[in-house]
Amino acid sequence: MACANRLLLLLGAIAVVAVAAGCGSSSRHGGSACGANQYAVDLSSNGATGGIVGSVRITRVHVSSCRLAITVRLAIRRGAELVDSVKGNPATARVDRQLGPAPFAESWVWRNWCSHGTGFALVASVGSATARADVPTTPRCDEPKAPSTLDALAGQAP
Repeated sequence: MACANRLLLLLGAIAVVAVAAGCGSSSRHGGSACGANQYAVDLSSNGATGGIVGSVRITRVHVSSCRLAITVRLAIRRGAELVDSVKGNPATARVDRQLGPAPFAESWVWRNWCSHGTGFALVASVGSATARADVPTTPRCDEPKAPSTLDALAGQAP
């Protein structure tokens, strides 16, 4: 019995040290918050599959990691105007993770554009940072009676 009590006391002491060191479940929200000067936002687009994929990538630009708790927004614009006829535009994703050596990436796909026009661009916003990618061709029109959509790309990690 004395051995079991000593073991429980030892495990309790280890748990206290682990929590104090940031190893507990509350550490998920710990760490210093990323400042606007601690990350860079990049936007790329690709239209190889009949849809236009917009990929937003956030990388740290300083040595230390930081907590990125922010909303990533991707919008389809024509000139300065939001293209409101695209269902799901603008698209958003909430990010709450440590930003270390591995960048964070989120991608969306714009599909089924059955209208006319040129001058489209994808615009990513992350905090005060923005990135823009011109869209030289629109997505293929697969279903003329269905709406054009902007959806999260399937198969991404949450």
